Amino acid sequence: MLTGRLQSVLVVVFLTILSDAAEYTNVALGKQTKQSSTYWSKYSHYAVDGNRSPEITVSCTHTDTSDKNFWLVDLLSSFQIHSINITNRNSHESARLRDFYIYVSDVNPLPIPSTTGETVGRLCVTYPGILPPEGPHSLMCSKYTHGRYVYLWKPRNTGSLTVCEFEVLVTQANLKVQQGSFRTFLGMKSSKAPFYSKTVHNSSRFVCLSLCLKAPGGLTTVVQIDKISKKCECIEESGLITPSADVVASDWILMKSFGNL
Repeated sequence: MLTGRLQSVLVVVFLTILSDAAEYTNVALGKQTKQSSTYWSKYSHYAVDGNRSPEITVSCTHTDTSDKNFWLVDLLSSFQIHSINITNRNSHESARLRDFYIYVSDVNPLPIPSTTGETVGRLCVTYPGILPPEGPHSLMCSKYTHGRYVYLWKPRNTGSLTVCEFEVLVTQANLKVQQGSFRTFLGMKSSKAPFYSKTVHNSSRFVCLSLCLKAPGGLTTVVQIDKISKKCECIEESGLITPSADVVASDWILMKSFGNL
């Protein structure tokens, strides 16, 4: 628990970010990933780095040959998913991306099963045949699909699995920020360095919180904003935060998630 001579206010925040329903956000960008194996140093996170190049030598994933290859992304929160964009490689070996399924789950599906009857989660996409080279190719979820983990599963041995970019799209109108319980401390500031910061249009802590919960590169547990400069900072903490990690700073507002108090 934090100590300090200034006021502490408890607030529970449920944010819904509203915008034009025709706009989409890629919630997979920069998130945590995993794949069944890694070949030629083509790591799983290359599929969520924002680079749509179809060149295998630039920024694509690559697994070993197997009869149960998969690629998975952890969105870190649960979303209603509208569609998936996939960029395939552009060589003759693009035909390896074929006969696959995309599932969405609220629980970690690992280890990925080897048969269809054992799969975890809701089926989003069934793709029979070969996905054309390059892209991105937009694949609509066949029904209402909601979850935190999205994985592409290729149960047949049709060669290694390569994905050059994998985007999970949600509509702005349905983008619900669900890590929503924070305690606010007025006049306090964390001494830890932020993984993301930006000057916002006003000094509202809710604007800053909304920004940080969508920020790429980390899982936000601490949010702080300078009321004067309007600088918003997003901080990722692991474990409990000790009181000595925070300092009195009269112009700042600090918010911590319940899980890190």
